[in-house]
Parts: sequence; structure tokens; C-alpha cells
Amino acid sequence: ILPGSSTDVKFDIPELSGENYKVWKERVLLQLGWMDIDYAIRKDEPPITTETSEPDVVDLYEKWERSNHHCPKVVYAPSTTHGLSGSRPPGLHNGCELRLEKEIKGGQARTAGASPKPKARAEPAAAWRGSFNPKLLNASMYDQSYGSGWSLAGATWYGAANGAGSDGGACGFRDTVDKYPYSSMISAGGPSIYQNGQGCGVCYEVKCTENEACSGNPVTVTITDECPGCTSESAHFDLSGTAFGAIAKSGLADQLRNAGVIKLQYRMVECNYPGVTVQVRVDQGANPYYMAVAIEYAEGTGISKVELQSQSSNGWINMYESSGVIWAVNTGVVLQPPFSIRLTEKLSGNTLILTDIIPVGWQAGQTYRSRVNFVGN
Repeated sequence: ILPGSSTDVKFDIPELSGENYKVWKERVLLQLGWMDIDYAIRKDEPPITTETSEPDVVDLYEKWERSNHHCPKVVYAPSTTHGLSGSRPPGLHNGCELRLEKEIKGGQARTAGASPKPKARAEPAAAWRGSFNPKLLNASMYDQSYGSGWSLAGATWYGAANGAGSDGGACGFRDTVDKYPYSSMISAGGPSIYQNGQGCGVCYEVKCTENEACSGNPVTVTITDECPGCTSESAHFDLSGTAFGAIAKSGLADQLRNAGVIKLQYRMVECNYPGVTVQVRVDQGANPYYMAVAIEYAEGTGISKVELQSQSSNGWINMYESSGVIWAVNTGVVLQPPFSIRLTEKLSGNTLILTDIIPVGWQAGQTYRSRVNFVGN
């Protein structure tokens, strides 16, 4: 039986404390998604419209603006019909009373829930967004999980019993998943782990202890795929057959694989690939006007930003995350090789420059290996 409206669905969001951020965030995102006002969390702010903007561009901006306007009301509301009671972080004001914590341009402070000025379309949404930044619901996942203790998740496995799960998966790693350093020790992630592709290339230690076939010893896996239906638990790992067998006692891998869904403990760790440097694969759709690359074997805690520098560009050009580990840029002008790429690590903000990684005469589909990586650099 389908609910009568979005307000009939409640996701039992707990009071936020210093120890339950992960569950709180996941249930807030579920609630916002059901209410269809999580658009500002999933999408970056589109270009600000002007009087000459096309109607579809105006509609897109207004959709994002409405979502961004209502999200803080829902997340910080002390009591609503959406099951979010008690979910306001300590120290923050209620919904529409949420005040700016820092000055905005012109020195004008406005409430996060207040309606924009009559000419709001010409005003950046950031000017009235207040101290609520919806993107932080995604970014904070890494801050909360890295370096912390063990968390609980569900686990299954897919593909061949001793295989790599898939031939590359949703992240875009392709045939590298069964080769060193991934060596089939990979996993698909449920929504809270995959993070709409932002979790691709992130590493986790996983272990199991609650089945007699479990070894209790942690192993490290890299997220290379998505498991969109893995939503029975707040976090879920759909491991490759190889990785699932690796958490079992010697000789009991098949017994553990036959156990169905098991409970797992996990924690985020730095990816560390000894002796391996970052590899860049030029996507098949790349051309002189459009560059798209897959970033593989990057150590650390994941990539938050990729920039391109061509022979003809002045400075670095931001690339956008096209899908998983694939980043792209469409400049509208011919890009002159060689190309250098600058990577920014998610948590530390450290940068790594792959100088002239894509040479003159580059070809779509070709792979180019650098001489550097984050941990060993």
C-alpha cells in the first residue's frame, strides 16, 4: 500500500549526538529524498539566471532555489509532520530563525529560512542560504567516518565466488578491478557508501565476527561499484566473492558465502597501493574540445577535485565529476596538449600534480601512468 502523501512517511530520525551522525544523516537524506526536496544536496548550484535566460534555465535554477530554501527548515525543525522531531544539531536556531554565522557581501545578515528579496534571481543563492550548506551532508560523511572506531553494516557478495564482482562497475574502473593493486578486493556500496559516486575509490577495512566462519581479521576493500538496492541497513557492502571469502577463516570461505546477509564491521582508511602511481585513462568520448579522464590507483581518502591545465590555458581549469572516477571538462575551444592534471584529496586538501600526464598525440581509450601518488609522494 502506497502512502497517501510524502508527509505520511517517517524515517525515525534520532536526536543528533556526537556518536550517531552517520545514522542521523542517512535518515535525513532519506526523508528529504522522499519529500523531493533533496535536490540542493544532490546537485551543485546552477548558474544564476538573468533577464535573457532561457525558460528551461530559469526553471532549473528555481527548482534548485526552492530545494535549498526548504532543506534547512526541514533538517532543523524542532517538530514537524515529517518525522524530524529532535533532529536539530545542538546550538542551532529553529528553522526560519536560523541566522547567518558569518557576514555576507554588503554586510547584510539574513535568516536561512527567510524568503529572498523580490529580485532574488539576480542575487546569488549563497547570499540567503544562511549557515546551512546542504552539500556538507555529503562531505561530512568522510569527516565522521575516517579515523573513527568501527561501525556496523550489512554485507553480501556478488559475481563469481573467487572473482572481482563485476568487470569494473558503476565507478568506471573497467578491467583494473581484478589486477594489482585492487586484486579483486573490491566492493559495491549501498547508497550511504557509494554516495552518488563520491564514494568511488574510497577504501574501507571490513571484518566479521558474528558468524562461526568469520575470522575476525580485517581486510581492506576499495569501492568500485554501486548497489542501489542495498538499503535494508544504514550501510551495506556488496563485496566481491574474493573479498567476502577473505574475511572468513581458512577453509570456511564457502561456508560464509552460503550464510546470506551477514553483519560486518567497517571503518574508512587511507588507500595505500605500494609501488603503484596514479594512472589516467582518457575516456572514449574525449576529443580536442572535450576532455574526460578516469583517475585510477589514487591513494589517500578519495578525490574531491580534479583540474586540467593545457598548453594553451592560463592556469587550471576545473573539471566536473561526470560519473564515479570519471572527470570531464568541455571548454568550447580546442585544448592544446600536453595536459597536466591536479588532484585534491578529500580530507587533507593535499594536492598532487601529474605533470604533462597526457602527451601530444594522445588517443581516446589510452592509459597514461604518472610517477607520483599521495601516500608515497
